[in-house]
Amino acid sequence: MIFLPLSFISSFFGMNFSDIRDMDNTSRLFWIVAGSLTVGTVAFSVFLAFYGGAIVEWFVTWREYRQRRLKKRIAGKKRRLEIRQKQEDRLANFEIKLARENLVSFKDRTTPIEGNMLALDFPDSAFDAVTGFQSIIHLPREEQTQLMKKIAGWLKPGGYFLANFSAVELEKLEVDRWLDHEKGWMFWSG
Repeated sequence: MIFLPLSFISSFFGMNFSDIRDMDNTSRLFWIVAGSLTVGTVAFSVFLAFYGGAIVEWFVTWREYRQRRLKKRIAGKKRRLEIRQKQEDRLANFEIKLARENLVSFKDRTTPIEGNMLALDFPDSAFDAVTGFQSIIHLPREEQTQLMKKIAGWLKPGGYFLANFSAVELEKLEVDRWLDHEKGWMFWSG
């Protein structure tokens, strides 16, 4: 690494003063740049020779530290997700029960129904609104399309449909042990 710049310097010093005085601007610029690069390269090489091992050691330590931090972050998020899922499982059953209790006074206008979505059958124009949260995304795409057609028929003209869907195109995603539950098989599509 040092030999090439030194050859530039030796070429420069091998010239006599009349050669330097007779140089045109392009040659003078070349030697200014070549000299600066040579000095910089030699200085950098000497610096690496003395401090290169410490720099490599610092970089390896920094990289290991970043990897440990990332693993801790991932582990923390997974733990929060497990706690949240357990709460959601309890909430789903509790919410249906609570909805039935709280909507008793509106039973002529509301009907909480628990069961297979595709098995539902209602007459056309039966509802002002239909909702489906955290449910339709767990059907295969073809069944989502079938259900949407059914819902469109159930709604009165000008009726409302409110649901959540995947933000990205997802043909299918299956997890055998969702959140490490033995019977935690889960399916998504969108």
